[in-house]
Amino acid sequence: MRKLPKSRSLPFASFQFVPRYVRAEICNGCGGKGGWFRPIQWWDISKDCDAHDYAYYCGGTSRDRKNADLDLRDAILRRCDSAPFYKRWYYKAQARLYYRAVRLFGGKYFFRRPTPLTLTQAIGLV
Repeated sequence: MRKLPKSRSLPFASFQFVPRYVRAEICNGCGGKGGWFRPIQWWDISKDCDAHDYAYYCGGTSRDRKNADLDLRDAILRRCDSAPFYKRWYYKAQARLYYRAVRLFGGKYFFRRPTPLTLTQAIGLV
């Protein structure tokens, strides 16, 4: 089995240090903020989606967006490993499908900047 990297993007990795009031302002779980689409939840992946929302809020270049999307995919795939063995293939297929949907439709929610915001800058903007 291939070992998944921990995190490619700094905002995704630093999400654990973001205060609750900032999370409440930025994060909305899975699906686009203000969007009508809510993906099917096989189990609770909302923490992974919240970290992804924060990475999108911090923004950056197209490469930063791709790294945030890959981090979301990998975080969900790590959760698939804890599922019963007979459900893993289905969950992993859903995770890859979710990644493709985020890549296709998530661009309008990403803040394009020359460099991503730091944790201190992001907290200061909320």
